[in-house]
Amino acid sequence: MHRNIMAAAAAAAAVLLLGLVSASGAVKSDSATTFTVVQTTTSMHLPPDGALPGSTITFTAKVTARGRPIGTSQAACVIVAGTSAQCHGTTFTGEGQIQAQGPIDIAKPSSTVAIVGGTGAYRTARGFITRKQLTATTTEETYHIRT
Repeated sequence: MHRNIMAAAAAAAAVLLLGLVSASGAVKSDSATTFTVVQTTTSMHLPPDGALPGSTITFTAKVTARGRPIGTSQAACVIVAGTSAQCHGTTFTGEGQIQAQGPIDIAKPSSTVAIVGGTGAYRTARGFITRKQLTATTTEETYHIRT
């Protein structure tokens, strides 16, 4: 059971452990950018009693694009009920930070959350992130950003 919670939590981490690419790797059109990154969980804290309502799961990750490191991320998810969690996360890059938040089901291999802002080059960012779980600790994420 604990192993299943860890795998589900790692999958959930990926949706909020945000990644960014340089402008050269993005496709731009009318102030919109779409790009894909890979998130790899580097640390995770699970509550000792399991994923119970009110429990917090925290994560850190390295973020890569085209196999090159581009930043790091951190996120926290609070379990609301069952496998439903409310999450928020931030990615740190040389260009600035980008933040996302939203509800996710930690037991599902894909989800979508809102991009709610950032700093530096991402100070006016809005949009959404979709993710596809690759392994228990890696996820491919596609970012759809308007600035």
